[in-house]
Amino acid sequence: MTPLLSAHELSIQTTDKRVLLQPTSLQVHSGEVVGVIGANGAGKSTLLKALAGIRAVHSGHVLLAGQAAHSLNPVQRAHIQGYLEQRPVLHWPMQVQQVVALARLAFGDGDLPSGTAAIAQALAATAMTEFAQRDFPHLSEGEKLLVNLARVLAGEPKLLLADEPTAALDPAHQHRVMQLLRQRALAGMGVMVVLHDLTLAARYCDRLLLLHEGALVAQGLPAAVLSTTNLQNTFQIDAVLDTTTCTVIIRSNSR
Repeated sequence: MTPLLSAHELSIQTTDKRVLLQPTSLQVHSGEVVGVIGANGAGKSTLLKALAGIRAVHSGHVLLAGQAAHSLNPVQRAHIQGYLEQRPVLHWPMQVQQVVALARLAFGDGDLPSGTAAIAQALAATAMTEFAQRDFPHLSEGEKLLVNLARVLAGEPKLLLADEPTAALDPAHQHRVMQLLRQRALAGMGVMVVLHDLTLAARYCDRLLLLHEGALVAQGLPAAVLSTTNLQNTFQIDAVLDTTTCTVIIRSNSR
């Protein structure tokens, strides 16, 4: 089966030749949640931005649903891929429903039954329906994140790239968001999500990619990637994964 996302030897450098991401290859298939983990500065957001097409790469290439990503125009790309940035910024005093409706611009049906249904479903999925008429700038940071998640979902992408979608959320909402991503994967979506919470990563992801200082140092099932050795080498913590509860237990901090 053709992967929804395939990156081959992707590398990223700054203009002064500083390496931010060493050559990296990966795939995301329909029906799976792939977590990207690593310490601060490991290259997680940089990788996701490159995959989303908003950060230039030094070498390598990306395929979306088997097509060269660089050959797709913005509308074609929007029909395949949705991207939720880490801290979305909106500069206009729009209502929540208007923000979510932006996702239908690529379809041209924001005022048609197909578009309004997608918007309503996305608001309901993120528990933002009652916020539909509220002004977006007046929301809390956590509420803004949920609205922007609804915006991405309203575009009905085949592939979702989400950069820390649980940031600024309380524990209940963190699990609700991850459950939602899990449900979307079960319905056939491919999901790649950057996470700092290792327990969430262990509990909800099918596979994990572990980055360290710009290099992909491990990938595979959570139980294998979240080994005591990997956690020590990349996070400098003495920790163990309890596979019964999918909980990462920190025994000591060796920093």
